[in-house]
Amino acid sequence: MPLVIKIGKSLVVPSKLIMETRASAIYWNRLYKPVIYERNRLIERQLRSEGILVKTFKTGLLYEPWEIKTKSNTPFKVSTPFWKRSLQCVSLSPPRPRPSQIQLTPLKVQSLTVKDLELLSNINWYSNIQKYWHPGEVAAKQKLDILLDSTLLEYNKSRDFPELLGTSLLSPHLHFGEISPKQIWHAVIQKEKTKDINDLSTSGSAYLRQISWREFAHHVLFHFPYIETESSNFRILRIPLVERQNWLSNSRCGHASTLANRLDA
Repeated sequence: MPLVIKIGKSLVVPSKLIMETRASAIYWNRLYKPVIYERNRLIERQLRSEGILVKTFKTGLLYEPWEIKTKSNTPFKVSTPFWKRSLQCVSLSPPRPRPSQIQLTPLKVQSLTVKDLELLSNINWYSNIQKYWHPGEVAAKQKLDILLDSTLLEYNKSRDFPELLGTSLLSPHLHFGEISPKQIWHAVIQKEKTKDINDLSTSGSAYLRQISWREFAHHVLFHFPYIETESSNFRILRIPLVERQNWLSNSRCGHASTLANRLDA
């Protein structure tokens, strides 16, 4: 089935597409940026009111933002306690195998083309990026294989040196849903031949901590959406704006000690 591209109001386009395709159900993977999460809930409620079956799934994260809580039943604000708590709270089932067959009904649906979106500039500034970046599920699986076969062995050391290919390069693939964190998590566990997270090698544990950092970032943004525009460190917010701007200029030049001293005081 070809990709269908439409532009319009988010509460209008899905209903029109369902009428056009005569679909009786719609499925999507949940997104957690607060404004997008609330928009999708509105779409879900509207479609349900129209008699459409709606099912949403957790595929972009290991843990839903509301699944992990402190002992006092509040969201986490610090990454290390979040990491430790997440390992205690939620059991991660292995990814399901790819379906052997999916039967699709050919449909004639009006659609824009990718070219119609005018995503690329007339100036080919992206040719160098194409040498290194290959989008898609196949490329994501290739990078995962490289991680497991070589990069992971020295990850704990080489990741700190930009001149080395010491990271997985999977971040964009995760962002665009071309590979799931669950796939990566279980692949690393299987490579290390253990089911116990405490038995992982130093590099294996260090890499999964980076996956946990991504989870923590989603967790914090979901519960504290103001951090998109404001600092989460309230001590910084109390400092006059002019002084903060001076610190920003200094930090760009590599002089960040003044800010550190002020915050540690």
